[in-house]
Amino acid sequence: MEDDLAPVKLVFRGDRMVGKTSLLLRISNDHFTEDENQVVFEFSESISVDGKNYVVNFWDLDGGLEKRFRSLTFKDTDIFLLCFDISDRASFENIKESWIQEIKSHSPLTPFLLIGNKMDLRNEKKASLVSSKEAWELAQSNGTLYVETSALNREQISEAVNTAIRIVAKCRLQNTKGRLPRFFKWVKLRQHR
Repeated sequence: MEDDLAPVKLVFRGDRMVGKTSLLLRISNDHFTEDENQVVFEFSESISVDGKNYVVNFWDLDGGLEKRFRSLTFKDTDIFLLCFDISDRASFENIKESWIQEIKSHSPLTPFLLIGNKMDLRNEKKASLVSSKEAWELAQSNGTLYVETSALNREQISEAVNTAIRIVAKCRLQNTKGRLPRFFKWVKLRQHR
């Protein structure tokens, strides 16, 4: 497959145990595990989105690594996928208080996409459950989109990856990195399909 654009580097960020590795294992080889010791560092896939072919480089680092090691992956990142567990409010709060701030500090022009993992737990009645509305509000306040996924049930994984690629393609089309005023209008249109 001939690639239409330069490779796309997607870097997954978020606390430990929020489902980043499970999501990436589904993408790379359609395997599911809840093994917390399983770590995916980097792999590439050829993906077609909206009639264009991309080589996508997926990066995942353990959320518990020291910031100085995490910052090594910032170079050439096209988009960050900020992941939280919808059944773990603390992981959502850390997105707001730590992960977004880290990106804005080290790579302020690089866009990010908010990912709510473990949507299969949406029906559980837990006080710590993060609502879709809360997640959308956080995404919207930061000029981006929100996608919920379930690695367990294979739900909306392609939607998350394709949305990330579309954001990168739109930024490249505008010949810039980062969130754009026109991009925010696109966000509002896509928000509640």
